[in-house]
Amino acid sequence: MYQSDQSAETLKAISAPRRRYLAVAEQLLQAIADGTYPPGGRIPSDREIATSTHVSRPTVREALLALEIVGVVEVQPGAGVFVTERPVDQQILDPLALNAPRELVEARAAIEPLVAELCATRADPAGLAALRDLLSECSRATTEGRQSLSQLSELGLRFHRQLALACGNRILAEMACALVDMERHPLWMLVNELTLRSTQARDLQICEHTAILGALASRDAGRSRAAMAQHLDNTRMLLFDEHASSRVHRRNAPPPRAATGPDAGPAREELIG
Repeated sequence: MYQSDQSAETLKAISAPRRRYLAVAEQLLQAIADGTYPPGGRIPSDREIATSTHVSRPTVREALLALEIVGVVEVQPGAGVFVTERPVDQQILDPLALNAPRELVEARAAIEPLVAELCATRADPAGLAALRDLLSECSRATTEGRQSLSQLSELGLRFHRQLALACGNRILAEMACALVDMERHPLWMLVNELTLRSTQARDLQICEHTAILGALASRDAGRSRAAMAQHLDNTRMLLFDEHASSRVHRRNAPPPRAATGPDAGPAREELIG
C-alpha cells in the first residue's frame, strides 16, 4: 500500500457558513484530484485534518464517511483511511448510496426540459447574456485548470439556476432552483464533483451547456427541450455508469440461445441484473 508523505497542511481553515463536513470533504476530494493524496495513499488522521481546517474531529469523520460512501476512500481498521486505488473512470459507486442523487436527477429530467422549452420563447436578452457569461466563465476555468472541483460544479449548477429564473414561470422556476440548490443536496455535490475529476466529463458539460444555450438563442423551443433532456440523460449515465454496467453484464454473460418453435422471434441478448 502506497504511503503518502503529505500532511494535512495543504488543507485550509473552514469558515464558510455551510455544511462544514461538506466543505472538508470537498477540500479532501480536491487534494485527491490534484495528486496531493494519490491512489493508495493514506489520508492524514482526523486529528490532523481537524487542526488544519479548524473543525471538530466528529465533523472530519462525517466528511470521511461521505467520501467513503461515494467510493473515493476506504477505511482500513487499525491502519487508517486510504485513497481508493481504482482509476476514476473505473470507480463503481455504491448503488444504495446513490438513491438520493438518482432521484434528484430523475426529478430534474422531468422538470428542466420544460423549463428550457419555455426559456426559448420567454427569456429576455439579459437572461441569455447571464447564461452566456456563466458558460464562458466555466469554459475558461476548465481550460486554465484554475478552479476547484467544487467551483466547477457550482458554476454548472448556477447555469441551470439562471436558466430556471429566465423561464417566465415562477412556480417552475422555484421547483427547478430547489433541485439545483447545493446546500439542500450535499451528497449530490460530492457525487457530481467525483465525476468532474474526469476531463471528458468536464468537456462534455461545457459542450452540452453550449448546445442548450445555442438552442435558446435560436428561440427553438423543441431543440431547447431536446438538448436539456439529452444533457440530463448523459449526466445520469456519467454519474451512475448505467450503460457501462450493462456492457460489463453483456460481456460476462453466456452467448444467447436461439428460441425454437413456430412462434420464436429473433434471438435476443439478455442482460443480467
